[in-house]
Amino acid sequence: MARKFGLSSLLRIRETAEQRAAQELARAREKAERARNREVRATQSLGDHEFDLLLTEHQWQAAVAARASMRVLLTESQAVSATAENEATDAQNRWATAKQHVAGIEKLKERHIEREREEEGRREQVELDEIASQAHYRATLRAQETTEEGNDDAN
Repeated sequence: MARKFGLSSLLRIRETAEQRAAQELARAREKAERARNREVRATQSLGDHEFDLLLTEHQWQAAVAARASMRVLLTESQAVSATAENEATDAQNRWATAKQHVAGIEKLKERHIEREREEEGRREQVELDEIASQAHYRATLRAQETTEEGNDDAN
């Protein structure tokens, strides 16, 4: 009978941790993508903003204030994007570490399974050898009995 892999509970825990890390990575990547998109929109908005030469002084001040506001929005978007990228990188590292932990235990499990297969093969071979030995013993006994009967008939 095959022995149970002793670290199967730890493997399940590590697999769960890896799945959780993968989900966190997906969320972090999605957040980083949204932040990049926001940064791109802010950059485009700032680049698209033009001053009309025929503006009154109040219109010009409003345009300068709008441009300054867009610049602040771009700076904020860049900071949020950088933070989101750092979080995604951290999540990537946590997932990679979790994956390595699982891989190490999976290798141990594969070795365990291989040893169990080898042991099962040895047990089967011992059984086959025993069956062959018994068959040979019975055949030898029959041959001896036949020889003894033939000798008794000749006497």
